[in-house]
Amino acid sequence: MRDKDGLQLDFMTAIHGVKSFEALRAQSTPANLGDVSLMVASMAAIIASNGAGMYSMKPKKRVTRKQQLEALKAESDLALTETIRRLLAKPMHERTHFLRKRVGICASAL
Repeated sequence: MRDKDGLQLDFMTAIHGVKSFEALRAQSTPANLGDVSLMVASMAAIIASNGAGMYSMKPKKRVTRKQQLEALKAESDLALTETIRRLLAKPMHERTHFLRKRVGICASAL
């Protein structure tokens, strides 16, 4: 995921509803991202693979409310950790919190 414009790429080794990567490649179009050229699947192929994936799923076991809350907390913790990691990777002058504004060299204000 690229922070500046929200671009997200998904790379898959297996796709439901697609017979072969060669068939998918024949329906794809090239896209240039900077100095790299990537083949992008057609929207029809993406929709078909999503529909096929839904039908191939096994029935899910019943999940209790407690298990749902635990899973939600774990997902939230992972998201928070990822957000902190991305913020720490930025240069210091871009790390300001959205409620704070840097004032001078070593002060901040709300």
